[in-house]
Amino acid sequence: MPELIYWIWFSRLTGMKPETRLRILERCPDIHELYEAAPDKFSHMDNVKPEELRALENKDIGIASAIYERCLKLGVTMLPIISERYPERLANVFDAPIILYVLGAIPKFDDECAVAIVGTRRASRYGLVTAEKIGFEVADSGGLVVTGLAAGIDSAAASGALRGGGKVAGVLGTGIDIVFPSDNARLFREVARNGCLISEYPPGERATRFTFPARNRVIAGLSLGVCIVEAPVRSGSLITANRASEYGRDVFVVPGSIDQDGFKGSNELLRDGAELAVCGWDLIGRHVWRFPNKLREPIQRKEVLRRARTSSREYNADPNSRTRAHAGREAAGIGSKPEAPRPRPRPEGLTDDETKVLDAITGRKTADQITMSASMRPDRVMVALTLLELKGLVKNMGDMSYESMVD
Repeated sequence: MPELIYWIWFSRLTGMKPETRLRILERCPDIHELYEAAPDKFSHMDNVKPEELRALENKDIGIASAIYERCLKLGVTMLPIISERYPERLANVFDAPIILYVLGAIPKFDDECAVAIVGTRRASRYGLVTAEKIGFEVADSGGLVVTGLAAGIDSAAASGALRGGGKVAGVLGTGIDIVFPSDNARLFREVARNGCLISEYPPGERATRFTFPARNRVIAGLSLGVCIVEAPVRSGSLITANRASEYGRDVFVVPGSIDQDGFKGSNELLRDGAELAVCGWDLIGRHVWRFPNKLREPIQRKEVLRRARTSSREYNADPNSRTRAHAGREAAGIGSKPEAPRPRPRPEGLTDDETKVLDAITGRKTADQITMSASMRPDRVMVALTLLELKGLVKNMGDMSYESMVD
């Protein structure tokens, strides 16, 4: 009998937590011996409930055999945790799945700068556009996007990554042959062709209220970092962020409007110490030393930062050089001459960055326009905008445009 059937049997035992399975496997790594073992063989293990061990009394492998045959017919790869192709990054977490079902070509995750991009299903237009943009940028810069392929943010991130010419790992909370939501069938096919679909659930397994939270730990375990684009207070994405923290992964958040419920959960993560992200390079740039031959900083970002640094030096060296600096950029064909910030009375207690950004907002301006007017790095502008919004001094008007609330 194929050994994989025993692994499927072990993964399907009901009432046993993932961490218990891993502890049992550490004591008895031979799957055939484990199948033959009686529950009392492991009764001396600490923090293992008797009812969990009683699951080992079930020696019926009929369902496991049927799953094995179905996988063969569908072309689904079965990867037990001992397989060399099972991602070591995931295998090292304390509650890793015993087996993975894969459709497509599973990448060597341990050799990839894989980052997860997730968020709410009921996303705003800003959230969808931002998720697609960040997914595109990660892929275009050589990273691998991991996401749940749910409606909303997950799907937008996957679409952006595919458009960027990258591969996507879609982690499902159902059997690998079930498209959920059903209108994502085309996206599922594209991900399977240009990456892979991954699930710890066998073909035919329907979703329950437990499968998606469990799926989120796999997303976090496969990734070096997790980016939350948009999440309300009660969101599965926050579970993914918590798992990422437990596993020692990076946690990033895209700042959103404080007036929209869809961003309350993610903004709270940002307030509590998560790292701010405004572009794909924020997620993967810190890992260049690990993947020097794969990651490449976008040329456009380099140029924006170069201009910002040049402008900053000009402004700091000689305040009267502002006009000359803008004229030089205009003559070189680099954008149009930005509107000069207008001096206005300012509330007390603002940082220098907040003051510069507030001065740069004359009328309604996009984040890019504010960045050029303030001559600051884009990431610092987004941090300042978020803090000013929290203080009620700036209002997010949607579509990444802002208005000052100060007369």
